[in-house]
Amino acid sequence: GIFNNLVKAQNLRAAEHNRLKQLVEAKDLVELQRLLFQLPLAEPVRYTLSKLPVLHGGAEILEKIPYLHELEATKQAVEELLAVYECLAAYGVQEHVVLDMGVIRGLNYYTGVIFEGYSPRLGYSLMGGGRYDKLMGQFGEERPATGFALGVDRLGLVVNAPPEPPAGYW
Repeated sequence: GIFNNLVKAQNLRAAEHNRLKQLVEAKDLVELQRLLFQLPLAEPVRYTLSKLPVLHGGAEILEKIPYLHELEATKQAVEELLAVYECLAAYGVQEHVVLDMGVIRGLNYYTGVIFEGYSPRLGYSLMGGGRYDKLMGQFGEERPATGFALGVDRLGLVVNAPPEPPAGYW
């Protein structure tokens, strides 16, 4: 929601929007910078988009991008993200949660928070998903939804991995 609403407010063509999304998600800072200066963007938006790929951490990272609060749609997306983060904190799992502003799933049906799940035993995600409020309407009836996909093959790699050596072994 944050990325999409920032870009939507700039009235870019779909191809430009998609290319920006690809570069942010790939964390390709060189090509992203080049494209940002080719596009007719407001300077605060250009700055904000250039920072997204490298911003990750706790809720404090959102304060590092002040322009997010200037657009009502991005302000709402930030508030939604913070609400999810606060719910996770209430369950005491915030130390396992990283907000990564460079994670932008390539599928255009997501309408809100997106997420990925990791294991310390694997160098890439085990699962991913998010909020998609308009997808069900394409198949008949509008229903807000959240879902995810789990990579069973990746889960097998984690479950069948050899045990970790004892602390201090290496």
